[in-house]
Amino acid sequence: MNDFLLAVVSFLIMLVPMILIHEIGHFVAAKLVGITVMEFGIGFPPRIAKLFERGGTEYTLNWLPVGGFVRPLGEDYVRPVGDEEADTDRQEAIRRGIKNPKSVGQATPWERIFFMAAGAGANVLTAVVLFTIMALIGLPVVRGATVAVRDVTPNSPAAAAGLQPGDVIVRLDNDYIDSSRAFIEYLGFREGQEVTLTVERDGETLEIPFFVEESNNSSSVENVLVVGVAAGSPAEEAGLQANDIILAANGTPLNSISELVDFTNQHKGESIELLVERNGEQFTVNLTPRPNPPPDEGPIGIAIAPVQANTALGLILTERDTIIDYEPADLGHALAYGLESTVKTVEQVISAPIRIIQGELSPEVARPVSIVGISQIGGQRLEQSIEYRSLLPLLDFAAVISLALGLTNLLPIPGLDGGRILFVVIELLRGKPLDPEREGMVHLIGILLLLGTMSIFILNDLLHPITMNIP
Repeated sequence: MNDFLLAVVSFLIMLVPMILIHEIGHFVAAKLVGITVMEFGIGFPPRIAKLFERGGTEYTLNWLPVGGFVRPLGEDYVRPVGDEEADTDRQEAIRRGIKNPKSVGQATPWERIFFMAAGAGANVLTAVVLFTIMALIGLPVVRGATVAVRDVTPNSPAAAAGLQPGDVIVRLDNDYIDSSRAFIEYLGFREGQEVTLTVERDGETLEIPFFVEESNNSSSVENVLVVGVAAGSPAEEAGLQANDIILAANGTPLNSISELVDFTNQHKGESIELLVERNGEQFTVNLTPRPNPPPDEGPIGIAIAPVQANTALGLILTERDTIIDYEPADLGHALAYGLESTVKTVEQVISAPIRIIQGELSPEVARPVSIVGISQIGGQRLEQSIEYRSLLPLLDFAAVISLALGLTNLLPIPGLDGGRILFVVIELLRGKPLDPEREGMVHLIGILLLLGTMSIFILNDLLHPITMNIP
């Protein structure tokens, strides 16, 4: 399925329902406080057809597939209306059988705030429900790691057991393995005994008995394996490549990943020398760790993994993929997960501007996106769901979009729900309402400015599509 089609499908199955849920929140709140709803529309005008009428409300189907809208008495699609138009709606409401029509202006200030905030409330509630469903389906749980055999020393215990380079050890005595280091440590406790290795080789799963001869801890050494090099990084400029092994830094042997991380952090902006092994040959490279690396990159720009070398066993091991299982939660824990995930996501959205200012988040990563950009990201999530045959990527993205939609609408900008709430707060402070026509003009101007800004975002998303992988 191509990217454009994925984006269109994701728009229809994720973004449109979230907008419609937002409007349902307004609709339910209006009914609860007695505000007369003249029309509940699916899609946006022009109208295709009137579906039916119930309780004095027309339910309509419209041409523009962008969610829906609620048109209460005394307002059009985006703003309060003047007395003449409100009177026309009132007469129409009476004709429909509503004895005492109630406009938005006739509601108390607190009723109006409840009505205007209910759309965002529905989006927040939807996010909680979606996160909860994710937990009920099954959340990813790390069971262990796979350990790959990088090399086997001839005439060693590993060679005698039949292990070969390229073998992947997935279990040890039928238990998952936490890491290559944990694998070596476990064998140290089983000296003089036989263990069973579950090994994957060329698509087959083998059970290999392995006798652990007596050795000592000094026979094990941990080095650092380069598994990836970032483009344009100091590592790439110095000539480092995937599968290189970093043995030492400035002449000091490195015995763990943490030692290399600590060393590079302590020498940012300084030239350092690394001893590297490639295809059995050793050489040195010089590079300078960056003080301010790009997001998701370290000071020197490499992805790394540990390499365990044990001379007594005759093995050199590296870690490969993490073994992940999906474990369903009970309803209580699922609901707790839903609430916690919602709060955490809200905190991340609110803190994004501060993190950009502090340099913790790049403006490009946190750039504003239009419905086009959202659909592009949604298309990637849809592709992930298809690839992994799981609803989790889709549900997670839908929950985030629901929260983003709700929070955005609460911004105190004319034309948005937050802007309208702001006018009610001003009314409470003044002790009297503002002129509806003047307020309506402010909201109309706000809508026009928002449409102009959104047009810029849409153009940017079309010219620079979002193609990043979403974790």
